[in-house]
Amino acid sequence: MCAPGTAVDGTSPVSLCLRNSGSGTKASLDEEVMKDATETAIGTALPNTTLANGVFFGGSNGNVRDCVKGATGFSLAHPNAVGYMEADQAAVAALIGGSGRPLNLYVVKINGFRANDVTKTEPRCDIISGRHLYWSNENMWKRPAPATGIDSTTQAEIDAFFTTAAATSTVAALPAGAFWVDETTMNVSKNADAGPINWKTLPLPTACQ
Repeated sequence: MCAPGTAVDGTSPVSLCLRNSGSGTKASLDEEVMKDATETAIGTALPNTTLANGVFFGGSNGNVRDCVKGATGFSLAHPNAVGYMEADQAAVAALIGGSGRPLNLYVVKINGFRANDVTKTEPRCDIISGRHLYWSNENMWKRPAPATGIDSTTQAEIDAFFTTAAATSTVAALPAGAFWVDETTMNVSKNADAGPINWKTLPLPTACQ
């Protein structure tokens, strides 16, 4: 994720722009991508005021973005840095500037695959097929019916909400629908972030075959 025109070679030091402990995005990365690695908990809190290469921690996607690309009055750019954030947020961060922020971040592949590959008819194929490692479930929970203090009409509305929220058409209509996948479309599942992945008997969507 280097700024355009930056000279980089195989010996250039790489800075890390990471999320603070307690971040769900960080927890998912630790469990899904870096599960066989050991993290050294040292670094500098963001926003930062040093150009030195190192490890930087921030409390939001915006902090990670600014650590890499810089933001006037907030953070200096680290052109040789890498960071991570949700796929929908990364796509936005790669395109927008404003508030002293220059354009251009580059979304990179993990093991050769993207969370959203716009060169494919179905950009989410690598998530649907389980080839992209960095994905986790978004779960909603409700109390077993009948729940104390909830009448039958309210319970029916709650049940309808859960059914609608999980529908393919609902996910597709969401702003993040280009990055999220409903459970019925996923070809794989997992009971924990770290896996293992469970392969379904569903065929891949035609666009992913």
